[in-house]
Amino acid sequence: MTRRRTFLMAGTAVVAGVVAGPLGSATTAAASGTVDGAGAGAPADALPQPTVTLTPVPDTVAGVREPVLSLNGSWSISTEPPAEFWRDDVDTSGWPRVEVPGEPAMQGVDVPQDKEFAYRTKVPVPADFAGQRIVLRFDGVYSDARLWVNGAHVRDHRGGFTSWQADITDHVTPGTEAWVTVGVTDRWQDLSYETFYARHRIGGILGDVRLIALPPGHLSSVHVSTTFDTRYRDAVLGLRLTPAGAGALPVRLVLRDPAGAEVLSRSLTPGGPAQYDIAVTAPLKWDAEHPNLYTLELTAGPEGAESTVTRRVGFRQIEVDGKRLLVNGREVKLRGVAHHQVSPTMGRGATGRWDEQDVRLFKEANVNLIRTSHYPPTEALLDAADRYGMYVEEETAVCWVNQQGHDDLLDDPAFKPDWLGQLAEMVERDRNHACVLIWSMGNENIGWGANPQAQWDYLKAADPSRPAVYSHAETYSTGASYDIFTAHYPDVKGQLGGETAKPSLYDEYAHLPAYNVDDLRTDPGVRTFWGETISRFWPKVHDTYGVVGGAIWGGVDEVFPLPGEVSGTAEWGLVDIWRRQKPEYWLAKKAYSPVRVPDAPLLGQRARTPLTVPVSNWFDFTNLSELTVRWRVGGAQGTMPGIDLKPGASGKLSIPHRSWTQGEVLALDFLDDRERLVDSYALPIGPVAAPAPPRPAGSAPAVEESDTSLTLTGAGFSVAFSRTTGLITRAEYGGTTVLTDGPHLHVRGGYLPPWTFGSISVRQKDASTTVVTISGSHGASPVVFDVTVDGTGLLTTTYTIVKAPPGQPDSGYKELGVRFGAPDGADRIDWRTGSLWSVYPDDHIGRPVGTALAVPQHAGSAYRERPGWSWSQDTHSYFLYGKDDAGRETNDFRALRSAVHTFALTRPDGTGVRVESDGSVAARVDRTPPRWVDDGDPGITYQGAWTHARGEGWTHDDFGDTESFSFTAGDWCEFGFDGTGVEWLGGHGSNLGLIDVFIDGRLDTTVDQYAPAKQYQQVVYRKTGLAEGRHTIRLVVTGEKNPSSSGILPLVDAFQALSATTGAARALFVDTHWNYPDFGYGGGDYYRPTVRVVDGTTGAVSLRLGTFATT
Repeated sequence: MTRRRTFLMAGTAVVAGVVAGPLGSATTAAASGTVDGAGAGAPADALPQPTVTLTPVPDTVAGVREPVLSLNGSWSISTEPPAEFWRDDVDTSGWPRVEVPGEPAMQGVDVPQDKEFAYRTKVPVPADFAGQRIVLRFDGVYSDARLWVNGAHVRDHRGGFTSWQADITDHVTPGTEAWVTVGVTDRWQDLSYETFYARHRIGGILGDVRLIALPPGHLSSVHVSTTFDTRYRDAVLGLRLTPAGAGALPVRLVLRDPAGAEVLSRSLTPGGPAQYDIAVTAPLKWDAEHPNLYTLELTAGPEGAESTVTRRVGFRQIEVDGKRLLVNGREVKLRGVAHHQVSPTMGRGATGRWDEQDVRLFKEANVNLIRTSHYPPTEALLDAADRYGMYVEEETAVCWVNQQGHDDLLDDPAFKPDWLGQLAEMVERDRNHACVLIWSMGNENIGWGANPQAQWDYLKAADPSRPAVYSHAETYSTGASYDIFTAHYPDVKGQLGGETAKPSLYDEYAHLPAYNVDDLRTDPGVRTFWGETISRFWPKVHDTYGVVGGAIWGGVDEVFPLPGEVSGTAEWGLVDIWRRQKPEYWLAKKAYSPVRVPDAPLLGQRARTPLTVPVSNWFDFTNLSELTVRWRVGGAQGTMPGIDLKPGASGKLSIPHRSWTQGEVLALDFLDDRERLVDSYALPIGPVAAPAPPRPAGSAPAVEESDTSLTLTGAGFSVAFSRTTGLITRAEYGGTTVLTDGPHLHVRGGYLPPWTFGSISVRQKDASTTVVTISGSHGASPVVFDVTVDGTGLLTTTYTIVKAPPGQPDSGYKELGVRFGAPDGADRIDWRTGSLWSVYPDDHIGRPVGTALAVPQHAGSAYRERPGWSWSQDTHSYFLYGKDDAGRETNDFRALRSAVHTFALTRPDGTGVRVESDGSVAARVDRTPPRWVDDGDPGITYQGAWTHARGEGWTHDDFGDTESFSFTAGDWCEFGFDGTGVEWLGGHGSNLGLIDVFIDGRLDTTVDQYAPAKQYQQVVYRKTGLAEGRHTIRLVVTGEKNPSSSGILPLVDAFQALSATTGAARALFVDTHWNYPDFGYGGGDYYRPTVRVVDGTTGAVSLRLGTFATT
């Protein structure tokens, strides 16, 4: 028999004579205190150390017009402040100005590491603050802060993501101005390790700053808890009130329901910390599907000196029952996403408005859990989560302790105040939020020790109303330090939930494409492929007993467009930094859908009877009758309520009868009570015929031969081959060029030596077809192409790799197929393909039917400017290519389409070529780029003591898994190239230095390769505008470095020559085999079969020349 563990407020909840102790151990007790909430209340248990004062922000204060003043705005800053910079007579007129809140780095101010810099501003203190206590509140200063007011030191603080306050009453005079000075240190060994994580120094005032007036008698603390009886009908509202100062404080309590009607009122008189347990009959419950919020109004103090505090209260109770997580007595499954705070203009700062938008976006994506990786969130996020209905796993700012270069601080007593202080501040500020479901004690720390043990002990004493987790739990043996076992990146093919006897939560899983930089640059379609992972993962998580859920990594791209360069880790979000939906957003929404309908044709439907659609309800609390169903089929449409189907049940949805026609499509939209789209389906009625491979027709083309060429001519078309190369030189339809080159054996993810031509021959195969056979080799690998052409313009190219090439990548090739050259002006693709889902947004690159243009129908946006179009129409990626990115065709145009039925590459009039297939091939279009020359290429000259690394753990994300570097000043490397420009692919890192760049023997610039953490495959230098011809680029180790760097090394990964004609050759790639072996993270994602070449490997692709109707 499993034991249900109920998480209740420590020493507070009195329900049916049972007091819940830590971890829900039940002991019989008399009903202590005042159960109905009247009078002085029961003395509250003392809070564990450390105690934190974070006064509830008042809505009103008697006699004060605005009791809360925002100090956000322009502040002076100095990264080299003078001695005693806090003195009032320090001249700040020459200091630059930055906006608060926000990262200085995002505003062009590079703050130092482990060295104090200073903020200053002059604050008007309103005259009506006289007689009040005056408090300064900061909602995040990274990472260490010292505060002075009018030259007087007030307090210090450590920890960059929690709220803290200072009483400055004795240092200011109402009706005058006051100097506020904050000394800030971006500390490298901050527990959050966040500067390392963000790949740039984030130090600064990141959160709101407020000046607050409080009457002498006010509530310094309000703790709210809610518990239910055994039927989960009636509740107890627990209040722990702490008055400021000595003596009794009159408090008037009013509780209003979600509609604003008064539910109850009480008069209370706490004379010190006091507990009140108030019975509430049958309140509306709060859960992520029904975010019913009550309003608690507390008016404290005598008339004329009172202040009012408002709290939103959600009645809900959290329990662990064996390996299940319960909310209000029902099992919940957490459809999660991990979330970093990112503002496109202010970095980790000023994210409140973005965070609220994120909650709304994730709610619309069927997400019900946000994990606040890896620090506490803004109050705006929690307020929105309360309102919209979103569970939150709230994490304290402890990350990567004992790994990634972060010191082992697990047992260091000097850091215990840091571990506990920010944890206590997080709990004190956020414990009253109904949305906070789980406390997390840190992220991916290796091992256990006295400091995390102190965190555990504190949580179990301060707020055992919620379960707690710790990561990495698998790196230590004790099981007493978490209520839910968390693990990261399980294998989609593996067994889930068997790690411990406790529930399992995979609060990082199904990693989005992020580190496979070559894929992301080449093929945006890799993002559509991620849908194969999450569509398999979520049903497995949902159906596995003991697994409470998972959190997709990640929510928002971790990209920081600094003024000088782009920083960050990866474009790993469901949305980008501007909150535009990326392809993965819809794929997550579909996989997480709680309305489960088989996305397949409806078979066995009879005319003039209702259409029946099988449906399952994967909501935790919602009956499908609460939803609205919109349906469309043929010319008919309608709206109907959802069927009566309880959570976890399956049934049949009936659409009103009419005369159905086989081949029609039933469109279904399911909308929730706020008219948000939950899911959509497009279900064919009757069987759908599979696409058939194209078949030859017409009369075999005529053949015309000369000494230099071989030309086939048919009805309205011709194809000319060179006798010198064996390749197509020109294919025409209706007099218009549709191909300029090919066939070429295409492999991506490996190297093929250049093509060496052998022979070409032609023969008529049958009455409809003529075959051109081309033989040659790529190095030691002979290859034969048979190009079969029929009388209508169908070209079927069969390749045979007679002998497999040596040196194939261990993980296999990414693409194997045939490449053809396409002419300028072929700027449109139209396609029909198979797809994972039947419904996609009109601008989604994975839609099964669509049109994409190479050139976007909009004007471009500059670096650090918000794009005014969807992600699919992007032509630039400043993260992947640097802030000087020159651009390319749209993401929609370049994305690989798999399971191709037809894929036409045409001019605007529809003339071009069309891939035709039974769904077994994939196709994409791109420019044929200049070849990246890897750092180990013999064409690069190295002088000095260079190290050439390959296959190391730290080179895995480099181009070609290699990099070169030197420790010696004066060493150099040189690359000669033909063209009008060059790019140097390098990187940034904590031990990299200043590198001189010479073009044609003249110093062009010095590149600083320093960053707090390593960034791979970065275009660190780009030169254009050279005269067409031969040039050189030389990189010289200067021996100098950024003051924050630990070394002088260069990082050389690859070079690429540019030309005025670079990219003019458009290419059509048709793949018979494809995979993304570098996809994902941790190896747990879904992969297609490995693409390997053996002797005799063969494949065939078909193209039709013609003029095609556009879709």
